[in-house]
Amino acid sequence: MEPSLRGIDFLEIEPYRDRPVQIGDIIAFFRPEVNTYVVHRVIQSTPSGVRTKGDNCPTPDSWRIPFEDVEGRAAAGWRGKRRIPLHPGKKGLYMARLCRLRETLLRVAFSSVEKFYDLLCRLGIIARISALLLPRKIAPRVILFRTTGYAGYGQAFILMGGRQVGRYDAHQGGWQIRKPYRLFVNEKDLPLF
Repeated sequence: MEPSLRGIDFLEIEPYRDRPVQIGDIIAFFRPEVNTYVVHRVIQSTPSGVRTKGDNCPTPDSWRIPFEDVEGRAAAGWRGKRRIPLHPGKKGLYMARLCRLRETLLRVAFSSVEKFYDLLCRLGIIARISALLLPRKIAPRVILFRTTGYAGYGQAFILMGGRQVGRYDAHQGGWQIRKPYRLFVNEKDLPLF
């Protein structure tokens, strides 16, 4: 359901009781074939049940949910101590479309500067300057855990301050560094495992 919800959010689920399920509601329902709860937005309501679609999915779900299988409506999400209200009905559909439009615009905007960003990262100019200017407390550093991770490898991370900004991916044989932190890390100086 990203960008409306994230996987780490806690949800407030309200039972429907006598209210009807509306198009645009975010509902929770159990899918026994995958043995999990699913939280998706209602896109169609018929006498036999509802059709749903995740906000981040390009196509509607292939199943129809009978009304008796709907656990309730997601009223809000909790991200840490912050309560994020979720909008039901047509306002919810509008908000989901607005979020998708925003994500698309951001993706287009960033793709136009992506080559320049990659060039800056490869040259390491900003990384060399930041190595001189950043306090040691927040400068990028590699942390290696000797415990075994995937396929018997140790785990290695890049930290800036208290934030994990990258990790070594043993399967791909290289470092995965989040944007924009990659600008501050001189990749040529990183160890390979």
